[in-house]
Amino acid sequence: MTNQTPNIFEHHTYNMTFALVAFAEGFAVYVCHPEDDDVRMWSEDEIEDCEGHLFLITDHGMPVVSPSDVEDQTQ
Repeated sequence: MTNQTPNIFEHHTYNMTFALVAFAEGFAVYVCHPEDDDVRMWSEDEIEDCEGHLFLITDHGMPVVSPSDVEDQTQ
C-alpha cells in the first residue's frame, strides 16, 4: 500500500458570494493581504466587510468552526 496524501482544496476568488457560500458549507475562508499574513474570517459579516478583496477558500486540515475550537485544540 502506498502513502496517499489527502486531497487539498484551495481556491482564490474576488467573488464575495462564492466566499459566503463556501463559508456556509464549512470551508475555511481567508482574506489575502499581499504584504501581510492572510486573515481567517469567522462570520458572514466579516466576509461582507471585505468585499473587493481576494479570498482564499480552503479545506486544509481538520474543520474548525469557531475561534474557540482553535483554542481548545491548543490546550
